[in-house]
Amino acid sequence: MRLLVLGSAAAEAIPGVFCRCRVCDTARREGGREIRSRTAYMLGDEIRIDFGHDAFWHTVRYGLDHTRLKHLLFTHSHGDHMDTPDLWYRKPGFCQVPDDAVLHIWGNEHVMRRVESEVAPIDALRVIPHRLRAGGAAELMPGFQVMPLEASHASEDEQALNLVIQTPGGTVLIGNDTGYYPESTWARVASLKLDIAFIDSTYGTVDSCGGHMGLPWVVKTRDRMAKLGALNPGCRVIANHFSHNGGATHAELVEAYAPHGIEVAYDGMEIEL
Repeated sequence: MRLLVLGSAAAEAIPGVFCRCRVCDTARREGGREIRSRTAYMLGDEIRIDFGHDAFWHTVRYGLDHTRLKHLLFTHSHGDHMDTPDLWYRKPGFCQVPDDAVLHIWGNEHVMRRVESEVAPIDALRVIPHRLRAGGAAELMPGFQVMPLEASHASEDEQALNLVIQTPGGTVLIGNDTGYYPESTWARVASLKLDIAFIDSTYGTVDSCGGHMGLPWVVKTRDRMAKLGALNPGCRVIANHFSHNGGATHAELVEAYAPHGIEVAYDGMEIEL
């Protein structure tokens, strides 16, 4: 199964629409992996994680057929991860959606509220909502299970989630949009056996862990996972979800992370599970 990194940026994307910082200017000049859309992922053709402002662009760039999409998982309700207008256009009269194209949407309570108010009427759109809670687990389809972890992110009244997804080919952590985990989450991490671990690096090389992380905290997170036995032999640890405000270009991030054995994600990165 193919795991595809659709996007690898934080909320502003890179280059920022109005920004003239060094990182954004480099992206405009050099293109390629320096260009980053908002973070999202695909597992095969039937599972997508997050659906933000660049959802349309992702379908065009990667040739995605979202009539085949069966499960859409949200990490949290922030706009760069949950942008609902394109979902609403599943409604008859806007889209000709095949009769058997039912879409299961998974997320926390805030996500469910937005689905109920912004993706209505769910029956007409053939959408089935499912609430996810940290500490629980849910079967998406045979051989595929999701286990939500409490992230250190979002607001006081929203519990943002990181997602551990078990597939027939291996277990993946979607770990962006979090600071250093709370101890309750670390207690659950100790039971994991990961083959791929995406870890938040919004702050680039900056030493910070407030709601997001920079390189020193990504390394600390990886090292604690390893100490707990949560990383299978050969587990690929990949930093993702970058902001231009982190002050580092893609090339500079690769150089900074390489000595730690950590990869740097980019738009269009493909991994076989």
